[in-house]
Amino acid sequence: MPEDLGCSRSVLEDSYILQIALLDPTARDEVEKEFVAPYFDIRQGGTIPTVDDYRDVPLLEVKPPDVARYFVRVKQDVLEAFAVKRHLSALAPGRNRG
Repeated sequence: MPEDLGCSRSVLEDSYILQIALLDPTARDEVEKEFVAPYFDIRQGGTIPTVDDYRDVPLLEVKPPDVARYFVRVKQDVLEAFAVKRHLSALAPGRNRG
């Protein structure tokens, strides 16, 4: 259900979910600038909520990393460049993008 993921039905139906484990939470801005924003249109994003204290979860012995979740679509120019480079004519510029 969309509400379980904190988004609307239209965002969920029209986007991919990209999740990134952040071993160092302070790296989020840098990771987003270098690896997410140049390639994706971010429809919605945020950090997945966690329990207050991981030790309250049975059998969990170490603190799991924070996870950033993004609802994204590949940028059109990135998709077209990929298609040209890989000779995928159905995705190449000037084709019907129905």
